[in-house]
Amino acid sequence: MVLKFKRVRLWITALIVLAVNFTFLSQTVFAGTLTKTTIQELPGSGNPMIISAGNSFAVDFKTVASGATSATINFNNFTGGSVNATQTLDNTNTCVNYFPSAVHLPGAPTASGSGTTVTVSSFTALSATTEYCTILSSTTALTNPGSGGVYSALVTVGSDSQTAAFDVLSNSGVNINSYTITGTVNPSFTMSMSAASDSFPGALSPTALTVSSGITITINTNAASGWTLAAEDTNAGLKSASAGNHLVSSVSTGSNHTMNGGTLGTEAYALGVSANNTANYAYGGGTSGGGLSSSAYNQIATNASPAANVTTVLHELADISGTTPPGTDYTDTITVVGSGQF
Repeated sequence: MVLKFKRVRLWITALIVLAVNFTFLSQTVFAGTLTKTTIQELPGSGNPMIISAGNSFAVDFKTVASGATSATINFNNFTGGSVNATQTLDNTNTCVNYFPSAVHLPGAPTASGSGTTVTVSSFTALSATTEYCTILSSTTALTNPGSGGVYSALVTVGSDSQTAAFDVLSNSGVNINSYTITGTVNPSFTMSMSAASDSFPGALSPTALTVSSGITITINTNAASGWTLAAEDTNAGLKSASAGNHLVSSVSTGSNHTMNGGTLGTEAYALGVSANNTANYAYGGGTSGGGLSSSAYNQIATNASPAANVTTVLHELADISGTTPPGTDYTDTITVVGSGQF
């Protein structure tokens, strides 16, 4: 019976020791390795990643444990470089532009610099296995060394840490981080007509102005000073071969004519332009227009700005007299040219 008692006592002692050891382990926090730790230089007073340049920078990391309320970034092999004693922290979501999987540090963190170390503190306790980022936005949060090479910073968050490496470039030869893009935009001008013919809706009348259905011209150009249209009238009027080549002559060029006024009952022919017209060829309400020449082009429309699908409508306006010879073949050809004003 004595031997059995001793064995029970030994077992109880062993269990007590194991229980104490488990309690100790559960209360001990072991340092871990951060994941996805990144130091990203950003534009500041100089160009990021270039020697001797002062820049802001972003820091990104993924936690292991929870509970940290401060972090340090120690540029421990930053020979020839420095950190700013006065640090400005941009803790908005701007950093997620660089690290889309991260969230910014919770709470209202602050930052300061000392020696080669930047300390970020006063944020709300971090969660485990979560990616965080923030930006040290002082224009000289760090100043790069005067020689190129690979440098590193030890990022410590609570009891977890990881070393992040970054490259500093000499900004010469292939050691640069910017490139120039060149491109060409060619000058362009297009002019299109809605149809190849126009006609009057009915027979011409000695008692009323007759206006054609119209042709729409569409202009597209990237000319900085705009565009212009000019026109020529092949017959300088409406001509009928069957009526002995009788001509209903165009009104004079260089002035605007009211076609339903004093010209009613007399022969007159004109061009009207609905928009972007010059003063000489204004077309308003279908009653006024100007003459065209058969030997020279006259400007009929213009605009001082580039055009994107700008339209103008050309109408022919005709008056005849009571003695105008009959004919079904009164005709004319108007040629329009256009150009961009580059």
